Amino acid sequence: MMRRRMRGLLAMALGLVMGGSAYAADSRSERIVSINLCADQLLLLLVEPERIRSLSYFALDPDESYFAERAASHHINHVTADEVLALEPDLVLAGAYTKRSTVDLLKREGVRVVEIAVPASLSEVQRQFRRVADLLGARPRAERLLAEMTQRLDAVPSRDKGKRPLAAVYFANGLTAGKGTLMDDVMRHAGIENLATRLGIQGYGTLSLESLLVAEPDMLVFGHISPEDPSLARMTLEHPAFRNLRERVTTVALPRRIWTCWGPFTAEWVERLAVARP
Repeated sequence: MMRRRMRGLLAMALGLVMGGSAYAADSRSERIVSINLCADQLLLLLVEPERIRSLSYFALDPDESYFAERAASHHINHVTADEVLALEPDLVLAGAYTKRSTVDLLKREGVRVVEIAVPASLSEVQRQFRRVADLLGARPRAERLLAEMTQRLDAVPSRDKGKRPLAAVYFANGLTAGKGTLMDDVMRHAGIENLATRLGIQGYGTLSLESLLVAEPDMLVFGHISPEDPSLARMTLEHPAFRNLRERVTTVALPRRIWTCWGPFTAEWVERLAVARP
C-alpha cells in the first residue's frame, strides 16, 4: 500500500502539469464524477454538492481523505467504467495513476476525462488549484481558499537566519522524498533541511537504515503507523537501531490524510512540521 501510494506521488517529481487547454472550461459541468482521491477532495472544496454526481470510494477513508465526513453524503463509485457510464457524467476527473483501464475505456466511449497532475512545490499547488478551479468554473472560491492558505504559510516562523534542523523523511521499506518533490518544498518552507536532498536523492527513492544512522538527523518525519496494519515493509521501522534513533531525536508522525493529496490544506503540513522542529 505504501509503495503504491508513493508511486502515485512520484508524479510530483516528474512535473506532470497538464497544459492549459486540457483544463479549459468550455461549458459549466453539472454532472461531475471523480475516480481519484485527490480529485475527490478538490471537488468537495470547489463546487456545489449538487454538481457532484459521484466520488471515488477512496474519499470515505478517514486515514486517507481530508474530507471523509463531507464525502459521506455523496454517491460513491468503485472506479469502474460501467459505474461511471451509468451516471452519464459530463466531466470525469482522474489522476495520473488512476486505473488506466477505466480511464481508457471512458475516453473510448466519448466521455470527457481530465487527468489532474500532481504538483511538485507549494507554488505549483497554487497554480494547479487555479487551473482545476477554472475547469470547474470556481475561480472566485479558489482565490479565497488560496488567500487563506497564503496567510497560514506566511504565519509560519522562519528559520532563514539560523541553522535549519536536518530531518529525514522515512517510510516503510526506507522510502523517502528528495529534491523535486512537494515533500521537499514543504520541509523547506517549514525551516527544515531534507536529508534526502542533501544526499542527492532526486524524487522518491530509498534511504538505507545505515545511511540514516550515519547522518544522525535532528528530526524524523514519517507517516502515521497503525498497529492494526502490520506488514513486512514496516519491519525497518521496528528495527532496534531505528527505535533507538526515534528515542533520541525529535519525531513527527503525519496523518496520511494531510500528505497523500494536495490543496490549500497543504498549509497544515507546513504548520505541523514547523511546530515540531527542534
